[in-house]
Amino acid sequence: MNVFTVLSLFAAVLGYLLFKGHWLMQFISAALLIAIALFSAFGFRATYELSDLAERLPWQLGYAAIGSCCAGLLLVSASRLLISSAARRRNPST
Repeated sequence: MNVFTVLSLFAAVLGYLLFKGHWLMQFISAALLIAIALFSAFGFRATYELSDLAERLPWQLGYAAIGSCCAGLLLVSASRLLISSAARRRNPST
């Protein structure tokens, strides 16, 4: 796991938190989170090439932690989007 992955995760989270109302920044943040989650899934699978469990376990834990954080953030933002769109449909005047 490299520094670029961790920095990209922080950038995506900060972009999402700072620009909540702007749809383009939310789209860019979501795309970045999806890319990091896919990279983490690929990295998790690639660690099985290492033969020693003590050698591959820290890598697997790191990839699993970053991938699950990305997936969790995507699920939270998707549920927030669904809730807000349902509220707009119920009350179209706002």
